Amino acid sequence: MGFGEAAKLRPNSSPSSHTMKILEVTDFYYPWIGGPAPLVQALSRSLTERGHEVRIICASPTGKRYVEPGPPPIHRVASLGVPFGYRLRAGLPLLDMRRMLGGWRPDVVHIHHPFPISLTALAWARALGLPVVATNHTIPECSLYGLRNHLAYRAVESLFSFHIRTVLGLADVVATPTQTAVVQLKDLGFRRPVVAISNGVDADRFAPPNESQQAGTPLVLYTGRLDAEKELDTLIAAIPYVVERMDARFRIGGEGTDRRRLEEAVAEAGLTNRVEFSGYVPEVELPNVYRQASLYVMPSPVELQSISTLEAMASGLPVVAVGAGALPELVKPGINGYLVGRGDAPAFAEAIVRILQDGMRRETMGRAARETALHHGVQAMIAAYEQIFERLVCEQLPRAVARAARG
Repeated sequence: MGFGEAAKLRPNSSPSSHTMKILEVTDFYYPWIGGPAPLVQALSRSLTERGHEVRIICASPTGKRYVEPGPPPIHRVASLGVPFGYRLRAGLPLLDMRRMLGGWRPDVVHIHHPFPISLTALAWARALGLPVVATNHTIPECSLYGLRNHLAYRAVESLFSFHIRTVLGLADVVATPTQTAVVQLKDLGFRRPVVAISNGVDADRFAPPNESQQAGTPLVLYTGRLDAEKELDTLIAAIPYVVERMDARFRIGGEGTDRRRLEEAVAEAGLTNRVEFSGYVPEVELPNVYRQASLYVMPSPVELQSISTLEAMASGLPVVAVGAGALPELVKPGINGYLVGRGDAPAFAEAIVRILQDGMRRETMGRAARETALHHGVQAMIAAYEQIFERLVCEQLPRAVARAARG
């Protein structure tokens, strides 16, 4: 069942036929910047609004465990900093999970990673006989990007692929955001069925700009993590080709391990008057950041979907992206943007200029981008997961009755 089919099952936001207790488990959540966080937040909030009792388990950004009251409540487990990634922390949930949840027993557990917090929740759910849904946001190429040139890469990649297959194999239902991601799981050797459910985008919140917000020098935007696997060097190398031919500004929003190096590269190229590093963009400010832009760029070759690209498209922005990963599922060349080769800075620049120099093309592509985003509405994503949860809970009831009878 793909996202389109799942979307038809419950197309509105009406309450479920019965309430469920749902535990959302993610190793990475706000204030960490990354794709799973918006999905977990939107899904948890909407399921709560539909009458379900939802709790989130994730790592503490301070290291100490605490609870944010919500709704839904967010249980932050103790964590330790790790020597890689931007402000990444590894959760230490072995004792915290049972202690923080107390006697609360969910009807279904939804995990998002093959990492410590999700693994602990998976083991806990299996010990209690609870159904588990796993959404996979992880591929070795992205997680192991820093080792790509190391002699041990192939061996580590093989081990990590085996780990992902093993974890997902213990879930009752496995989902992932795109058909590309489904194929990648099959390429890793995962043989069970996988359902593609888009991460979704709130097309009401991320809406096209008005004319006054787009006046003046065209603005090219990137938002997201500033880490090596995003390959932002391609964008920076493209900027001189662009500004030789037209007046344009560039905004790079977000934080990451590569920010200082990227800022130095911009300074060395004499582009500081053209490029703004705006840092972390608070969630509440994101819609307006997109509305101020003329074009969105995504140079990363390892996207399993790219929520930021979906947000930009919903905001009416044409996109120039690398023709790799799942980005070709969103960007249709000549219709809502252009795809270019990985690392091809001149082609990246050419695509940017073609759109920005032709106002009619930019406007037409922006409308088409918006139409593409509308096919990934957040309510359809929520309905798809809600139905999966309901089905698993209903299947679990006879087993629970049988266990109670035996007891």
